[in-house]
Amino acid sequence: MCNSTNSICTISGVSCGNAFNVQVTSARGSCQSKPSQTAYVKSKPCPPSAPYVNNSCGDAHVSWTLSPVADLYHVVAVGENNTHSCNTTFNNCTLSSLHCDQNYSVSVIASHGNCSSIASPNATLYTGPCKPDNVSATYDCKKSSALLTWNENSKPVKYYASAVDDTGNMLYCHSNSSNCTFEGLQCGKTYNFTVLATDGTCNSSINDVEDSLGAVPCPPENLTVELLPKQSERQILSLSWSEDNCSNTEYLVKLTGNLIGKSDHMFDVSSYWTSETYFELPLPCGSAFNATVKAKNSAGTSEPSTIVTGTTAS
Repeated sequence: MCNSTNSICTISGVSCGNAFNVQVTSARGSCQSKPSQTAYVKSKPCPPSAPYVNNSCGDAHVSWTLSPVADLYHVVAVGENNTHSCNTTFNNCTLSSLHCDQNYSVSVIASHGNCSSIASPNATLYTGPCKPDNVSATYDCKKSSALLTWNENSKPVKYYASAVDDTGNMLYCHSNSSNCTFEGLQCGKTYNFTVLATDGTCNSSINDVEDSLGAVPCPPENLTVELLPKQSERQILSLSWSEDNCSNTEYLVKLTGNLIGKSDHMFDVSSYWTSETYFELPLPCGSAFNATVKAKNSAGTSEPSTIVTGTTAS
């Protein structure tokens, strides 16, 4: 209670979370009026209990114990350079579209009218890893393997990667770091590579290599050029090389250079694609040449072999 000689009175020390019936009586000397009509007054809400956060990896379902006299709750999740919130009249709320790889502090404020509680104790939330970025794949034709790389997450996570060929067959690898090697890729197949990160609770979304990667042959090795006896001012070049380790491989020979020692008389000739590991091409006598050979299969074409240079007989 409080006493006053005018029309206002302040009652101090009112506890939070209570509702009161308030009446006023007037008095003079020993005479006292009847009580006024009753007014219903609520004190400010008590702070809610520390919220419980159920992380659903990207969204968070937050719940708490109801605060007496409160009729609205304001939930706030504060992360690194971003804030998410929701309002509700119930004791639960869902925070959506949270940023990946973020630690959030989550608190609840209860209110009614213009009165608000202080914030509840904080609950913490980690949203789970972001999808790996800068994903790329490099094919090693000699080992029939591919190295998949990406940027490493800021927190310890595991990575799971897959390689799917054009017929649906799938290879897997997993890693604790920023790379993973696929063994046993088949020549002539084209592969699509994907990778995701997981912290054991949440998986990131999947990221993939923008372009598929073919298990193409290696550049042919051991290219040799034999100059056969010249005939009618020309000489036959007999070229041979080692067979590639991929099946169904074809080869193409290319010769470039200048004719009969004249730098402005250039030539650029190629064979047709052949499954044989040799080919013969004629050149005029006195011609300087560069010879290469490359291989192809259904997955793509290799880089050219090491260049072999020479000059036909004068």
